[in-house]
Amino acid sequence: MSLGTVRRKVRIKLNTSIHVWGGLGSQLNALILLNRLKLHNSNRDFSLIVHDDPTYPFAFKSQFGIDICELNLDLPVRLKNDFQVRLTQDPNSFTRRFSNLNTKLSARSALNFLQNTIKYRAEFNERSSFRLNPLTRHLVGHYSFIKYSREDFVLLIDQIFEHSDPSSFEFDTVIHLRLGDLLTLKKGSSAIETAHQISRMIDEENLLGLNTAVFSETSDVARTYLPIRTNLNVTFYDTATTSAVSLLRHGIMSQTFVGSRSKISFWVSALRILKNKHQATFVLEEHRPALDRFIGHLTPNTPQYYANNQRLV
Repeated sequence: MSLGTVRRKVRIKLNTSIHVWGGLGSQLNALILLNRLKLHNSNRDFSLIVHDDPTYPFAFKSQFGIDICELNLDLPVRLKNDFQVRLTQDPNSFTRRFSNLNTKLSARSALNFLQNTIKYRAEFNERSSFRLNPLTRHLVGHYSFIKYSREDFVLLIDQIFEHSDPSSFEFDTVIHLRLGDLLTLKKGSSAIETAHQISRMIDEENLLGLNTAVFSETSDVARTYLPIRTNLNVTFYDTATTSAVSLLRHGIMSQTFVGSRSKISFWVSALRILKNKHQATFVLEEHRPALDRFIGHLTPNTPQYYANNQRLV
């Protein structure tokens, strides 16, 4: 047996974990990155670690479980309830690095320093190579700044719809009205402004077709903000009890989509533009720079932007 044969037989396949903080929108950023990394690192297995805060009212782990698991991917996914720890103890924080110089260096701090130095734990950004360092086992970062190919997005769309029934997508118009906890917000806040802007724009454009779905965290309150007429077939879905993946799928497949301030609205808009240029997509003006950076190099198609700088309340 040759030495090369022995090396091939004893080769160990490494595992690299991609860490993500946030709901389905953030998780999709991690998934499209993971798909690309698989192409460049065939000697590795990958897993996804979703960091959550179970004490927060709108925690990222819904009643359906981790959002991205609804796609039934062949991918190990773990949940860690340490989101607040991440926010208060950022390992890349300048303050954290230098505020404790007069204290004794703990074993944990020394281990973290060593891991960062040898790239065992690495930050992934738009300048990073898709070919990973052999020692890297954990990736963190803001993955939305990375440019992907059309093939990357096509694969993601296939994953989103792989286990779904095409006949179930029946809405002419889908509206995502992200109000948040609107009842506790002060008049003039951004969420209320957005609600009024969407309401006025929908009324002016006559976007409420015969079959409309409205997704919102507070569907009862959303009814008071939209120009709903009694002769229209409008169904309201509360996103606290409705699958985020359901919003994603229905939003992509509808003839008209109206988005608001959210990563889900951003993702629905981006994938609609790439999938079908004839669909009508209405997006807040503030999303224009991010959409141009994200998919502008792939398609000349653009959504219809509506203003986000008018105070309507």
